[in-house]
Amino acid sequence: MSAGAGFNWLLFVLIVLSLRLQGADTRARDLNGQVFDPFAESTAGTIVLIFVATDCPISNRYAPVVNDLAVTFSSPNLRFFAVYPDATATASAIRKHREEYGYKLPALLDPDHSLVRRAGATVTPEVAVFLLSPEAGASPLLIY
Repeated sequence: MSAGAGFNWLLFVLIVLSLRLQGADTRARDLNGQVFDPFAESTAGTIVLIFVATDCPISNRYAPVVNDLAVTFSSPNLRFFAVYPDATATASAIRKHREEYGYKLPALLDPDHSLVRRAGATVTPEVAVFLLSPEAGASPLLIY
């Protein structure tokens, strides 16, 4: 391999890593199957991801608290999302779960765990808070 080819390969790897660090792989889907990136919200300064599961008794027990927080604090600058990371959960099962527990915040399906990886989530329920501001730089900053 020539020195020029080695440099090009290294440059390619650095570009790919840079895109991953900036959250380029953090797309999930909404309940209609549309690709949705919560970090692409241009008006939001803070994004709160709440990882829940339809069959998690702790997530279900905390549903009223989660709803109260989202209703009380949601604004154009602070957005809440319920993230369902279970790859086997269907949109209809999630809709039923949301109706049963009264979830008001938008739901995102994350079967590929792109948001899970971005947040470092390991259990449900779990919360991740990201700062999207000039102070955070080009990439969403995980602050909690």
